[in-house]
Amino acid sequence: MYDYIFSHLPYKSSFLFVDDISFLDGNKVIGHYTLKESAFFYEDHFVGNPVTPGVIVTEIMAQIGVVVLGIYYILNSPEYKGLEGENLFPLLTSTEVSFYKMVFPGQKLTVISQRQRRTCSMW
Repeated sequence: MYDYIFSHLPYKSSFLFVDDISFLDGNKVIGHYTLKESAFFYEDHFVGNPVTPGVIVTEIMAQIGVVVLGIYYILNSPEYKGLEGENLFPLLTSTEVSFYKMVFPGQKLTVISQRQRRTCSMW
């Protein structure tokens, strides 16, 4: 359904953390990713008791919540018409992330992200 978004994602193979997008518009995205038990980062994190590294969970949130929404927004903006064949790399910024539960191999994560508008003042 959202193949045109998937074709613009700048990730491939073992570093693509988007399986499905169930909702997408200019203000919100809902996406899903199921962690593969054979993923490279479980080999040594932790031996005998694999846990998903926080950086991977953060990357899943970024790919679904920021990159997918950013590409959708760019592709639907009038000033970017005609870039359908281009690789698009929305610039990202990091904010504080807190983890409340461990994420294990085989779990399906759902990311819900909403666009927030912020205003800046300059003097």
